[in-house]
Amino acid sequence: MEATWQLAPFEMGQTQKFPVMSGGKPKYAWHYTPPTGEELTRLLKRWKISKAAAARMVDVSGRTMSRYAAGDEMIPFAFLYVLAAEHTGTLITLGGWREELGIKRK
Repeated sequence: MEATWQLAPFEMGQTQKFPVMSGGKPKYAWHYTPPTGEELTRLLKRWKISKAAAARMVDVSGRTMSRYAAGDEMIPFAFLYVLAAEHTGTLITLGGWREELGIKRK
């Protein structure tokens, strides 16, 4: 049995559930709460990478990356994963990326 994916409206600051298979039934084991625009901007500064360079790394437009950094749109976990792996060598997890990258929530 395959997990079913549904798209739903997503507001910044909400937790997003991702189904994983366990014994043929979907379970929601991990949660991804995306970085705020401020958190993403701090990460890019720490990694000494521009928004334009980050956009090229994950194959989005500079405008899209600017919307992520402004907090207007959620950055997908896969994009955050690629940026973190490239600039820190850290393989982050859905539920623990803030701690793994040393981000303290305000």
